[in-house]
Amino acid sequence: MVTLEETFDSKNLVGTYVCNETGEFVFKKGPLTVAAEQGLWLVLRNIEDTPSDLLSFLLPLVQQNTLQVTSTFVIKPSLGFRIFALTKTQESQQFLSAQEEAIQPLFTLLK
Repeated sequence: MVTLEETFDSKNLVGTYVCNETGEFVFKKGPLTVAAEQGLWLVLRNIEDTPSDLLSFLLPLVQQNTLQVTSTFVIKPSLGFRIFALTKTQESQQFLSAQEEAIQPLFTLLK
């Protein structure tokens, strides 16, 4: 489960380059990349706090079933991969319902 907040960006989900023990920069996979590769479920909590650019980043994953991790690393999610998004309160669900047209390609809102 990943708890989202306003400062969360795509690097937090996908991964980023980090310096390892030998001083080399290596790509450290984030929870979205790991879940997609291994066919796991990913639960995103507080989806209403997510910046719109992060939701836009997820759109190609939903529409084209591919995840552009880096400029040279693209993965096709494994069988079983799913994303679930949770909201904090009933008011949050109402906010998301108002935004339904913008986020409809990403999520099915359950009431």
